[in-house]
Amino acid sequence: GEADLANHAALPSMLTTVANHPGWCHINATGLRFADARAIAALLQIATARHHTTITCPAHLAKLLHLLGTDTIPNLRITVANPS
Repeated sequence: GEADLANHAALPSMLTTVANHPGWCHINATGLRFADARAIAALLQIATARHHTTITCPAHLAKLLHLLGTDTIPNLRITVANPS
């Protein structure tokens, strides 16, 4: 789907539920076709707040996250769903 102004509260609300759980956090964003700046910020906020996070997402989102410098966030791993 899409994470944008029309549903801006949904993603942060879902991510908040995993914020305090111990262990590795895996965010499955494989169905995310579009994410606006607010959605990207929510993903990165949870990733930096936790000790170990994996975000699995489509190639276009993985590329955007890489351009934003996510490789500098300790213990964050970005994986591409169905790489081609």
